[in-house]
Amino acid sequence: MKLQRGNYVYANYPTGKEVIEVESISKFFVNGIGISAIEPILLTEEFKIEFGKDKLVLVDKSGFVIFKNGYAYQFVFEDYPYIHTIQNLYQALTGEELEINLNNK
Repeated sequence: MKLQRGNYVYANYPTGKEVIEVESISKFFVNGIGISAIEPILLTEEFKIEFGKDKLVLVDKSGFVIFKNGYAYQFVFEDYPYIHTIQNLYQALTGEELEINLNNK
């Protein structure tokens, strides 16, 4: 899993899972938490996601479209994509960080 600062992932604590934003990354730790306790978040209907002024449309479990500055970026996956993958794709395409509000965060 390729992570960058600003990505959202699950941290598995003894008390349960929690969504965290990646602030620091090293070879063995994310935000000071052992890498084995970190897992990606699938973009499913479970998450209601807002992308600031941009709009993301989840077509089905294998595809979505991001609208940005009059352009439509369509992506197709074999299964649900991870949220951090979408964040990284968006940054690669636009040079900007994707503003995300995970409503159930």
